[in-house]
Amino acid sequence: MSASSSARQLREIRIDRILDMIEQAAANDQPCPTNRVLCKALGVSSVATVSAMVELLEKRGLIKVERMSDARIAEIVATGRKTATPAKWGIVASAGGCTRNKTAAARFDDVLAETGSIERAGAAIGLGPASAHSRFSRIRKELGWQAQ
Repeated sequence: MSASSSARQLREIRIDRILDMIEQAAANDQPCPTNRVLCKALGVSSVATVSAMVELLEKRGLIKVERMSDARIAEIVATGRKTATPAKWGIVASAGGCTRNKTAAARFDDVLAETGSIERAGAAIGLGPASAHSRFSRIRKELGWQAQ
């Protein structure tokens, strides 16, 4: 077996594993695995490589992907099952764009109102300080909210 044949075979094994992980997430009503999670599971260091593999699954007609700013929802074409909306991000897809996830966003708002701390509000929904600031800025920009 040639080196290029082995590389192609390994690539197909990894693509099959990505599809399995996405199918498992959809079956268990969990968010679609992120590129970083897929990298770790596959032992791949390049997020771009994993992203290209997900796009290849899409091109092959095995999945349909709805992309958001930092997450995605994948639909398994064969079953029609979709991965869950990533609630911890506080943004969910809707027909007209993005709307707030009531549970995560309400918790974020409550803690922010109580403490005045974006970091504590982010921690309440599982985000680190930088992610919380980024989330707050993105929500404010996308939805036109004003910080008090």
